[in-house]
Amino acid sequence: MGVDIIRAFGLSEREMICLIGAGGKTTLMFALARQLVRSGHRVVTTTTTRIFPPEDHQSPALILADGVKDVRPAIHRALTHKGHITLAARLLAEGKLAGLDPEFLCRLYEDDAVDYLIIEADGAAGRSIKAPAAHEPVIPAGASLVIPLVGLDAVNRPMDDGLVFRLDHFCSVVGKSRGQIITPADVANLLTSPQGSLKNIPPQSRVIPFLNKSDVPGGPVLARQVVAALAERRPESISRLIVGRAAHDQPVSEVFDF
Repeated sequence: MGVDIIRAFGLSEREMICLIGAGGKTTLMFALARQLVRSGHRVVTTTTTRIFPPEDHQSPALILADGVKDVRPAIHRALTHKGHITLAARLLAEGKLAGLDPEFLCRLYEDDAVDYLIIEADGAAGRSIKAPAAHEPVIPAGASLVIPLVGLDAVNRPMDDGLVFRLDHFCSVVGKSRGQIITPADVANLLTSPQGSLKNIPPQSRVIPFLNKSDVPGGPVLARQVVAALAERRPESISRLIVGRAAHDQPVSEVFDF
C-alpha cells in the first residue's frame, strides 16, 4: 500500500513547490495537484521553463497570461469553479507552453486565492537524469519546497545522450566520462552537489528528492542503494528522500528519513 503523498512531502497549508531534475517532473506535478485538489485545496500548476499543454485528465483549465493586463481575476474565477488550473505565458510554435517570470510567480503566490503553486523549474527533454547548465534551474526566490527528481531506470546503465540530459555537465558533477556506468553513488553525488541538484536552491527551501520509476526491474533495491550512498554523505540540506512511481494512483512507495 502506498504512502499519502501530502504527508510524505510534509506539506503545509500553503506551499510554493518547485520540481527540478529529470525522470518524471510533469507527471509528479500533476499527481501532486490531483491529490491536493481532492483534499479541498486550490492549486496552480505552471513552469519557469517550457512544458507541453496539459491533457484534460491532468488539468481542467489552461490560462495564458501574455497580453492580459491583469490575469488574476481569471485565475480566481477558474480556481473557484475548478480548484486547479495550469498557467503559462503563451503557446509556442513548437507546441509547448512558455514559462512565466519567477518574480511574477512570487507575486502570484502572495495572493490568498492560491494555496499551492507547483512549478516545473527545469527542463530535461524526456531524459531520466540530468545535471543543470549555467542557466538552470529557474527557481523562484519564494520556493518553500524543492523536489529534485531522478529516474531509477538510469541507474546501472551507461551514460549517453539518450539517457542523460546535459551529459557533459552530468559527467563533470559526478566525475566520470561518457559511456561509464551510472552507479547509486553517482546519483547520491548528484543529489548532494551544489553544481547538481542543490544548485540555485533558495536558503529557506526544504529539499526532498524523489526517486521515480521504482517499478523498474530491481527498482526497490536500487533505491535503497542510493539511500545508503546518500546517508554516507550525511547531507545537511536533505533530511528526507521519497521513492515512488509518479504515474501511479499512489505515487509514493517508501519514505526515508536521514
